[in-house]
Amino acid sequence: MPYNNNGYNNNYNRGNYNGGNRGGNFPKYSGNAAPRKKSDDTTTNGVLLKNESAGKFLRMGYWNGTMRTDIGTVQPGMEINATSIQGAQTFGHVFSFAAMADLYEICVEIEEAMKKGEPVVPMAVVAGQKKDTILEISDGSNIGMPTGLYFVLYKGVDSGSRTNTFDMYPFDSTVVLKNYNHSTGESILEPKKLGDFKKFKTVLKESMKAFTNAQAHVVKEVSKKNNPLTALAAIGQALGVDINKSVMEATSNRSSGKSSYSRNNYNNGNGYQRSSQPGQWDNKQYNTAQQVISNEAVDINMDAATLQQVDMSQFTNQ
Repeated sequence: MPYNNNGYNNNYNRGNYNGGNRGGNFPKYSGNAAPRKKSDDTTTNGVLLKNESAGKFLRMGYWNGTMRTDIGTVQPGMEINATSIQGAQTFGHVFSFAAMADLYEICVEIEEAMKKGEPVVPMAVVAGQKKDTILEISDGSNIGMPTGLYFVLYKGVDSGSRTNTFDMYPFDSTVVLKNYNHSTGESILEPKKLGDFKKFKTVLKESMKAFTNAQAHVVKEVSKKNNPLTALAAIGQALGVDINKSVMEATSNRSSGKSSYSRNNYNNGNGYQRSSQPGQWDNKQYNTAQQVISNEAVDINMDAATLQQVDMSQFTNQ
């Protein structure tokens, strides 16, 4: 259970974390930004790590421009599922990009030390808008726990870096089955000590990368200049339809046509009449299929069921 948690739970005050401007041109900060509306909030569930023998879980997800984390406590040995999680006592924090990046670097250092057989030295980083939170990877020695690997969340840290309010999640090992025999059920169980810890490190890394917004910017920049028919061409290619070839054939056929103006009935007040006949276009030649694509409509019939087989790798800029 949390230690002197002072009522921290999964209803922490999210109003303190303003996601700021979410679209359009990035404004200069004036100090008088309009308050964020609740309807603008974005929440996404993430990864759930479980240590049922210890009665602990680590729930991670995303809220606006941050990663949210809850350490949950249930009865040791209890199955951790949707029902038990709903009734669990939790102790949470909202990570900024800087906190994710700093804690990830700590995880990398600790993993390298463990691979070399070196002892784990507890390492922590200060976080929170008021610098009153500490995030730590510990071996348990400084929190009165058995030797292991722990994510520790300290809250209510004073100006002297002191607090008695904290909770921790003990990283569990991942068990690998070696020489598994499906007929007899026999296998050799081999625990991977860093299994749970590596999952946590992966979440930090991916979250940190995501919240740079670099990829999102690239997608917007490319789509701004990209011909919308590129996606259509990719679908056609995946379905075995060569759109460029079809358009070239249409161009070839059409280039044998003729367009002219007739002076018939001009004296009747009808003006010049335009007519098209089989023959040649005297001065209208398209040199590339791209020119035709940008000027001609293309009809394609597709069965929606076949779209399930589209290779999404086709949706890349050529």
